[in-house]
Amino acid sequence: MKKIILLTFLFFISFAASAQLAQNTSEAPSFRFHKPTFKVYPNPAVEYFQLKDESESVSQINIYNIVGKKVKSFEVDNEKKYYVDRFPKGMYLVQLLGHDNKIIATQRLNVKRP
Repeated sequence: MKKIILLTFLFFISFAASAQLAQNTSEAPSFRFHKPTFKVYPNPAVEYFQLKDESESVSQINIYNIVGKKVKSFEVDNEKKYYVDRFPKGMYLVQLLGHDNKIIATQRLNVKRP
């Protein structure tokens, strides 16, 4: 009987300690890395697509077909339309490169015909 009471007491103490620890860690400052967000729109694209880059860290856009062959490259300009009206319909990969020519992100783009 003493063992059951002791185990129950230890269980409640450990539960209270873990709850206190969780409460303390939720109040600690968060040092998460803020990943820049990019948006390729409209998707699916019929005539063109645009890039929304709030951090202005993208300098070049490479377009690859689904097989991995580079189809087109664009130099990035704010509020510029990137025309894909001569591309066959299908799925493409949009590779976003930074000013140091490193890959920042890759997104899918679906090209449709009217």
